[in-house]
Amino acid sequence: MRLLQVVYPNFGGALSVAKSIYSGTKKNKLKIKNSFIFYGNDILEKKISADLKYKKKNIAYFYQRKKFFNFLYYFKIYKYIKKIKPRLIISHENLLYPCFVYKIFNKTKLFYVYHTPFEYKFSHFYKFFFGLIFSDYFFLVSKRKYKILKFLFLFKYKIKVVENGIDRSFFKKNKNVKKNTELFKIGMACRFVNQKRPDLVIKMVKNNKKFFQEKNIHLSFCGDGPNLKKLKKFVTTNKLEKIIKFEGYLSDIQIKKWFNGLDLFLNISNFETTPTSILQAFSIPIPVIASDIEGIRQISLNKYKKTKCIYLVKNNELNIFKAIKKLFYNRSLYNQHKSSADIASKNIYNDKVMFDKYLSYLK
Repeated sequence: MRLLQVVYPNFGGALSVAKSIYSGTKKNKLKIKNSFIFYGNDILEKKISADLKYKKKNIAYFYQRKKFFNFLYYFKIYKYIKKIKPRLIISHENLLYPCFVYKIFNKTKLFYVYHTPFEYKFSHFYKFFFGLIFSDYFFLVSKRKYKILKFLFLFKYKIKVVENGIDRSFFKKNKNVKKNTELFKIGMACRFVNQKRPDLVIKMVKNNKKFFQEKNIHLSFCGDGPNLKKLKKFVTTNKLEKIIKFEGYLSDIQIKKWFNGLDLFLNISNFETTPTSILQAFSIPIPVIASDIEGIRQISLNKYKKTKCIYLVKNNELNIFKAIKKLFYNRSLYNQHKSSADIASKNIYNDKVMFDKYLSYLK
C-alpha cells in the first residue's frame, strides 16, 4: 500500500504526528510504502531530511517552498502525487486542492487531519469547512466539545477522533544519559507564540527565585518562535540566567536526550488539542504538570490507581509554583504521576494505536 502525507514543515505538532504515523506503519503487518510532501514557508529540507533519514530509509519526498502565487505550484505538486500513486493521502491541513483533484480521478482515499485548536476566525473556518467537504474522513486529534459540531449533522458520519500518539521505541528511557542527581531539572518544549505561556513560568521563577536557588531547581526551554527574544530579555533583566536556560531548536535525537535529562515536564498554554510534547514526556516517562484547559483535561482523564496522568493547574504563577513544590517534596505522588503517564503512553498515546485507528477507516 502506498501512503502519502502532506504536511507543513515547521517542526510543530502536525509534523510530529506525521512522523509518528510513519513509525506506526512499520509496526503494522501491511507492507506500506511511505512518501511525503512538505509545503510551506520554512526552508527546512536539510533538517527534515536529517531527522527522518529519507535517503537511508528509501522514503520518497518532495519539498516545495510556499511562495506568493502558490497556486502556480499546484500542477507541479499534482504531478508528484501522480508519480507516487498513493492509495491513501493524509493531509495535515495542507494542499487540499491538488490532493482532492487527484482523489476524484483515482481510487484514492483522502483523510484530512485538523490539528489546530478551533477558534472562531476566518482562517480556522476556511480550513475546517474545506477539509470537511473535500475529504473522505475528517479527523480531530482530540475529543473537543466544539459547539459548531452540533450544526454539522450532515457530516457526522465522516467526523472522527483519533488522538495523537508518538513512537515509544524512539522516545524511551536512555540509561546511558548521566543525570546530575544534585540538580532537579524542569523542562518545557514549545514554539514561542502567544498560545503558549512560558512567560507565566518565568515570572513564577522570578517571584520564587530564592526557593529555586536553594533547592537547585533549574528550568530548560527548548524551541523557537517570535516571542523568544522578548523572553530572553526578561530573563537577563531579572538575572535569572543561572536558573533558566534556552536550548533553541532541537532535532529529534537532541530532544530525546533533553527529555532524558528532565525530572519534570511543563506544558502551560492557553489552548491545546493533544500536545505531542506531553506524549513524548509520557513515553520516557516523566511526570507532567499542564494547564487545566479542554484539550489537556481530556488526556488527564486517563488514570492509574486513581492518579491522573497529568497534574492539572490553572494558568497563574502561584498555582504553577504550588504544583512544582508539591511534586518536588512528595516523592510518592511524584512516582504515582510518573506511573500513570507511562501506562497512558503504553495503552493509548503511541504510534501503533494511532495508525491502526486511521487504517481501520481506510478498510
